[in-house]
Amino acid sequence: MMKVIFKNLEKSDLIREIAAERVQKALEKYAIVDPLSSTVILSREHSREHSGLDEYSVKLMVGARGHKPVIVEKRATTLTNALATVLDRAMDLLHQSFARERLGVRNERRRWKTYQRWKNSFATWNEG
Repeated sequence: MMKVIFKNLEKSDLIREIAAERVQKALEKYAIVDPLSSTVILSREHSREHSGLDEYSVKLMVGARGHKPVIVEKRATTLTNALATVLDRAMDLLHQSFARERLGVRNERRRWKTYQRWKNSFATWNEG
């Protein structure tokens, strides 16, 4: 199970389960991501100097094999909005990271095929 940490917020099993379930469901799309190495930090920030609504922040740290860890932190007036925003941004970052890897492999294959065609063209040229 992934870590869910509460800061300046009353611990709740319901909130812990909801946060873990949403993050787990979002990370299932990526086989490289290890959900056990993921951490969610939920916090409430309240200033006595400023009146108004409390602000909640969610920080998500996701580890992936062979990649740098993705760390995203967002704030919102409700905890669910902050969690949704964090997950959306984290999925974008993970997708970009894995897309770069896919493009690198694809370009490497193209270079190899081009080299093979070039090498074969010389072989046919020498025969003729």
